[in-house]
Amino acid sequence: MKLSNPVPVRKARIELIPLIDVMFFLLASFIFVSLSMVQQKGIKVDVPKAATGDSNRKEYSAISVTAAGKLFLDKRPVTLEELQAALLQMARRSDEPRLSISADRQARHGDVVAVLDATRQAGLSKVAFETRPLEGGKP
Repeated sequence: MKLSNPVPVRKARIELIPLIDVMFFLLASFIFVSLSMVQQKGIKVDVPKAATGDSNRKEYSAISVTAAGKLFLDKRPVTLEELQAALLQMARRSDEPRLSISADRQARHGDVVAVLDATRQAGLSKVAFETRPLEGGKP
């Protein structure tokens, strides 16, 4: 004799709403992690503003010139002679290394020209100057 169960038997189902919530959480986590992995190669200086600035985010080496005239290559303090030697090594290792010069707006013009001259003496021609975009038309 077959007895009936008073509790109805329900089939197992996959709930989609919690699954979607978990997937959105994972997506947001991956986005925040990838944004935190952006590298800042230069030190913080007060760069001047320019209307024709371009944000080039490819692999590059950063040369920074502070207002006091100190030089940094990828956040490492260097002298002009050490910078020239490092630039010569870069020129030997890579066909077209990219350089970005970020100089403080109070840096002496002669210090910036000395850095640019060192890059040219090493045979490097892909050099960019870091600027910020104009806000309201005033530099």
